[in-house]
Amino acid sequence: ALGDARDEDEVDREQRRLEVAKDASDLVLQGRLSLLHLVAMKQTKHLLTSDSKLARTEGTLLLAEVVKGTLTVLTKHEVDHVLAFFCERLKDWHTLRATLSGCRALLGNTEGTGGSGGIKKMAAGSAGTLSVSEGTRLTRENAKLLARSLFEHVDVQSHSQPNRQLCFEIVDALLREPYDEAVLELAAAGPVASPPDSSGSRDEAGEDLLEVLVRFLDGEKDPRCLLLAFGSIERAVGLLRGKGGRELDLAVVRNAAALADVLSCYFPLSFSPPKDAAKTVTREDLLEALFSCYCSTPSLFPHLIQLLEDRFPSPKSETKVEGLRLLGYFLEKFAGDLRADYEEHDEKKQELEALVDQAWDLLRAQISQRQDTASTVADASCDVASRALEALGKLADLLGPCSLKVVDLAFEDAEVVAALAACASGPSGSEDPPHRPKSKTMAHCRALEVLSTVAGSSVLAFAEVLRRTREAVDVLQGLDREPILAVHFVFKMTLALGGLERDASTEGMEEFRVELPDLCRALLRLLPRVGMDAEDDFRTASECLGALENCCALRGDWIGKEVVEEVVMGLVEFSLSPGGAATEDHGVRVALVVSRVHRVHRDADLVDRVIRRTLEALAAGGEWEGDRALLMLAVIAEERCELSTDIAFKLTHRAVLDWGHGSGPCSRVTSSILTKIGTNIMPHLYKCTCDHRESGGTLKPVSKIVQNLIRLLERALAAGHGEEEGVLRNILCSLSYTTMLCTEEMRAEYAAEAVGLLASGEEALVVGEISTSRPAAAAAAAAAAEEDAPLLSLNPASEVAGEARHLVAAAVLTPLGVPLPQGEAEDVLHALLGGALGAGTDVAAGEISVALAGRVNGLGSSQVEEIVVPLVTEVLLSHVRSCESGEGVSSGLTALAWIARALAMRKHKATDAVLDEMFSVLCDPENNGQALSLGRTFSAVISTEHDALVDTWGWTAKLLWRQKLFVSLSSRLFARLEQNKGEPDTLAGLHQVFSHLVKSVHFSVLKPSAKEVVRHLVASVPLLLSRDQAQAAGALAANLETLKTALADDAMRGVVEDEVGEAVAALVAASGAGRHNGGRSSALLRRRALECIALLVRLPHHVLYPFFHEVRKQLDRCLDDDKREVRSVAGSTMRAWRTL
Repeated sequence: ALGDARDEDEVDREQRRLEVAKDASDLVLQGRLSLLHLVAMKQTKHLLTSDSKLARTEGTLLLAEVVKGTLTVLTKHEVDHVLAFFCERLKDWHTLRATLSGCRALLGNTEGTGGSGGIKKMAAGSAGTLSVSEGTRLTRENAKLLARSLFEHVDVQSHSQPNRQLCFEIVDALLREPYDEAVLELAAAGPVASPPDSSGSRDEAGEDLLEVLVRFLDGEKDPRCLLLAFGSIERAVGLLRGKGGRELDLAVVRNAAALADVLSCYFPLSFSPPKDAAKTVTREDLLEALFSCYCSTPSLFPHLIQLLEDRFPSPKSETKVEGLRLLGYFLEKFAGDLRADYEEHDEKKQELEALVDQAWDLLRAQISQRQDTASTVADASCDVASRALEALGKLADLLGPCSLKVVDLAFEDAEVVAALAACASGPSGSEDPPHRPKSKTMAHCRALEVLSTVAGSSVLAFAEVLRRTREAVDVLQGLDREPILAVHFVFKMTLALGGLERDASTEGMEEFRVELPDLCRALLRLLPRVGMDAEDDFRTASECLGALENCCALRGDWIGKEVVEEVVMGLVEFSLSPGGAATEDHGVRVALVVSRVHRVHRDADLVDRVIRRTLEALAAGGEWEGDRALLMLAVIAEERCELSTDIAFKLTHRAVLDWGHGSGPCSRVTSSILTKIGTNIMPHLYKCTCDHRESGGTLKPVSKIVQNLIRLLERALAAGHGEEEGVLRNILCSLSYTTMLCTEEMRAEYAAEAVGLLASGEEALVVGEISTSRPAAAAAAAAAAEEDAPLLSLNPASEVAGEARHLVAAAVLTPLGVPLPQGEAEDVLHALLGGALGAGTDVAAGEISVALAGRVNGLGSSQVEEIVVPLVTEVLLSHVRSCESGEGVSSGLTALAWIARALAMRKHKATDAVLDEMFSVLCDPENNGQALSLGRTFSAVISTEHDALVDTWGWTAKLLWRQKLFVSLSSRLFARLEQNKGEPDTLAGLHQVFSHLVKSVHFSVLKPSAKEVVRHLVASVPLLLSRDQAQAAGALAANLETLKTALADDAMRGVVEDEVGEAVAALVAASGAGRHNGGRSSALLRRRALECIALLVRLPHHVLYPFFHEVRKQLDRCLDDDKREVRSVAGSTMRAWRTL
């Protein structure tokens, strides 16, 4: 049937053949038929020997499929006969693809053969082992037979892509274990093939292995085949050089020119991926394979240099960058081989020096080449000069340890000589540094960087560069005459010295080590004199800092402790100088220098001096000096975790001392300190502690930090309302983080003392003494007595002792996962609730409520039913309903929101009832005056802005609770919005909740309620615009951002069309909001409104055109906005609307 199916479609023939092959394979696997019996059958023999090329092809393909399916059970006798048949059949080009498939199946690892999926994996690396079992792998003789037959009978480049790919896959497999040794023996025995010449006769001399592989590669264009071919050549060269002995190594040298000639055709690489292999073979894969092929033997070095000489005149910078990258790979891999030849063979020494001369000229031309400012973005992204410098460094490393050849080349370079002369003499004539052409300065800098790169190759080269430089220029005088060039040279030289500092005994190095202190002092003197206005001066100051950092980071036998201290303190003075010479970036850089010096030298006294001096500047200096000092301390704390606790303690102590020294109760210094500690230092220190927590022991300053924070908390509460609310939040956040730095045992002690504070009732807490009215308090008191003082001590005479007691306990209990003592849960919850309801500010009520919610989450199910539900229904709701003061309602709603959040996380059935009660409070006509603030309070139940709070209860990890709560909240909220249409104050509060609601979940969750969401988003804009409060502005900005997302979503387009009239009117009004009031919030509103207007053009033309003139008039007004960011967005929006 297979032989007679001439009229069948190719797909049908393949399907029929696969069915027959499967049946035959099953019989062979079951032992009912052997492979040789199958071949000897009359029908099979007819297919394999038929005069019809179609029949022969079908028969060979059938045999290949059967071999592939039965390879694990074939005997050695069967494999020998089948392979002999396939090798002979390679002469029949009509059946070549089928024959190659059979040969590939016999080699094993046949998964993915013929496709592109496994090519990258097959071609990668120079080593590899085929997955073929011991019993079915080909013998060495069989592998040699297959290799010789393939090399002699198949002219790869005369066949189609599938056939060529199969050939390269077979070659790839033969060059891997377990067949690589057989191929090596074949190569060692003489020519591996005698291919026909142009006249058809055989070449008696024959071809060796590399000649055959080069012939296979020559002319190949398919990326899949190229990837395999490059990998095969790399493996073959590695095999011949590594295991082949001298004769085969000479064969590699003999074929280097032919190999380079073929490889040169593929650089620069022009790549167009086939459609069926676009994702499996990339340009970068091919480029890496080509580079690996070039880097397979050092014999290609002369050809590589010639290739780069031929290609570097190209105007494309990508070609130059890739060529420099290839040269860098080559020099890095074969530096040892080339250096050994240089030292052992005189004839190769001269040849290598000539090549180094050529490479030097190539690289210097690329380093000196002026960059074209009109180049494209893609070209500009290719940093030719930096790649050339990197390759130059590797070229210097090649001969640096054994020769001064590259040093001689550097000092013979005309540009290097000119740069050194410029350093020595300074500007000539009327050529002052500010007026010197920038191109000349940059050329001198590049030349000096070449010199420093050469110096970094070895101690020998560094010492020689120093000696010759001293003959040409006095660097110390150069710092005065020509600071830009001299500082650049010193910076690069100290950078190069970092890798050579272990050998300070060389004569030239010893002299430099003696001069190092004077050099550091000269750089310190130069820093304040360098102006910050010009770009060159700014770079010079940065490089001066870098040079000093490099010097201070040297080992102790290079630079003395006194010099390091002098440099570091000088840098600190420079960064804190009131003259403004140092920028903020320089202050950060100095802090990084201090951190690096501490890491290298471990000088605690020096760091302590730096911290003291910075604190003095913080306390005594002006606003600029204080901010700079605080920034430096924060950077040091973040870089060196072991210093963070000490810095935090000293900063909190300084905040305590500075309280009240200023225009208000909380001075600017104190406010800045607390902001930096709460938002930067303590969170970073907590992260480091979690990553590197040590077992046992407690950080000693922690208890002192806690006491400082408690003192600050008491003073903040005594200061009353106003700006101190921000300070209060930072204090409590810092207190929570600080208690988490302790060990588990210490955390339990803090938790016990916090419970004792809550249990002390109205009795004032005496410093050093805790009320023992409850078991937990008694235990805490006993532990405190042993330590001579409690961990949490408050001032009993303070007027705010009661509120401070609740806030301290809440801050300690919020992050701690320590369970409450048995029987204490109800009392603790009641005490926390009492503190929240009696708090003087919304911030205080919120912070206590956070702890309350955390403790609810820590309870068991039965405790929630027995304690929390009665607490809410009988205590909290009764308080809210009966409270006549606005502050009391707000505090009660805050506690209610946080408890509802905790219940929602637990998926408790009482959640819906609590939400209904909260909506009743919010929509109560008696609360209309504070509906907006109540709406923000209500939003805590779902808002994401609280997710950054210190939290051990997994609020951010559990996402489903928020989505489920969204569904419950949204249905109630939409109903309330409909019910209160005539109450603008209530609507404003509801829209405040709506704003946080739509932000709390992913936008995809909003799509089922798209119509209601878009309608209310549009309706919220004019309503919130009529409110002047900052809270309304925040909600409006969030709603505009959500509306912008909706306008950009194609699925929401139809919903937006239904509301287009109201949307245009609302957005036009928002785009002019607060234009004459200034401020960042109003500018943000205008910008987001304009971004929404720009997205409206996605709607159909007939829907949008009636509003065209109205929008254009508003955009004209926005183009005159006093904020540049608004004008920029208005311009882009105008361009979008012009398309209408």
